[in-house]
Amino acid sequence: MANCVACHARDGRGGVLPEGSPVDEDGEPILREPARDALFSSFVQELGDEGRLPPTLDGVGDKCRPEFLQEVLTEGGRDRQQTMATRMPAWEPGLASEIASLLALDPKTDRPLPALDGFSAAEVTEQGRHLSGSRTLGCIKCHSFAGEKGQSLGVIDMTRFPQRLRHEWFLAYVEDPQRFRPGTRMPASWPMGVSFYPDILDGTAAAQIESIWRYVSSENPRPPIGAGANTIELLATDRPVIYRNFIEGAGPRAIGVGYPERANIAWDAENFRLALAWRNAFIDAGRHWTGRGSGWQPPLGDGVIAADAAAAVAVLPALTAAWPADPPRSRGGRFLGYELDAEGRPTFSWSGDGLTVREAIAASAAGSQPQVSRAVRVRGDAEGLVVLRAARGATIDDIGDGWWRVDDRWNVRLSGEALTRPAVLSVDDAMELRATVRHRRGSESLFLEEISWDTPGSN
Repeated sequence: MANCVACHARDGRGGVLPEGSPVDEDGEPILREPARDALFSSFVQELGDEGRLPPTLDGVGDKCRPEFLQEVLTEGGRDRQQTMATRMPAWEPGLASEIASLLALDPKTDRPLPALDGFSAAEVTEQGRHLSGSRTLGCIKCHSFAGEKGQSLGVIDMTRFPQRLRHEWFLAYVEDPQRFRPGTRMPASWPMGVSFYPDILDGTAAAQIESIWRYVSSENPRPPIGAGANTIELLATDRPVIYRNFIEGAGPRAIGVGYPERANIAWDAENFRLALAWRNAFIDAGRHWTGRGSGWQPPLGDGVIAADAAAAVAVLPALTAAWPADPPRSRGGRFLGYELDAEGRPTFSWSGDGLTVREAIAASAAGSQPQVSRAVRVRGDAEGLVVLRAARGATIDDIGDGWWRVDDRWNVRLSGEALTRPAVLSVDDAMELRATVRHRRGSESLFLEEISWDTPGSN
């Protein structure tokens, strides 16, 4: 009816397979018909037949979601245009629906979906991103991501997986690709079901493959490491690295700092705030150091948190009063620049509301994970109550030993005689962690804020 087997093979028929069961002069079976085989070509010779021959229709109803079968039949196959010269026709919707319904009758692979209990949603997706990157399994070395080929071969876009594939089939296929497609170049990254990375999540293949699925299924997933077309990764070895540019989430006057301890921050010099903190890889300078260098560059590592939604210190009539909505500059504030200590660690200074604030930011390694510390010095003759806002989120929980867990993603601890005991307040449908700064006019007050990702004591 639609003659799908003119290009695709199914049940031993069609594609480049010869009619009947011919054999050559040595009695060996002929596996492809030369004239038909010559019709198919590829833009990426490295991929061989996988990059030029239309995929088999064997088990396609198991592999593909019904919605995708309908899409590819009515719109044509667009997912393989980066590599395959052959184009698929677009069928009339009624015929396409009939064909899709028939293909969807294929027997289905059944696979339990890992629950990943004990791991937060953020941790699962971050580990999926980590596994997909060039430093681990290297999925990005072959697959494109969010429409960008980068340095990859340009095969099926990873962000299209959830639209194209059945969840259970994906879990089974990624664990053992040869079972579904003998001879595929897709590697068995968990040989015999064993992981190369026993410290990631629970160390099982099932959990790690599920994390990749959840990562590519998440809303606007950040590209994995290695996705850039011209990657220039900045590395902090023995001293911190400073990167001043347009950093996504930290504004056009962002000052990024990567520390040797694998912790990183971005300071927003427009709004006087510690805008972001993250761990592991620092930043990819390729976007800004190539050509005209336009656009926003996101952090390269993982565990990205928005540490402060505004300047961390403000003068209020009461602890529970609304935080200033206007940026400090509009209220007469000034950014006073930053200076580096002997180790290359920055101290940012700013003034506003009658105060001068100095924030010295450093990093340390706590067990297997990094931490960020911020020593804050407040001086001035402000009229009113000096208040610190250390965190804002949907949830803030006391987890002991002075630590508070924010949004089940990161932790903060405050210390110093200059602070009262922190209090969690409900403000505008969010929770805020605040403390009063014991400040006398003309004197200097000092306190410390620590930020970590892992729950303290879990290492």
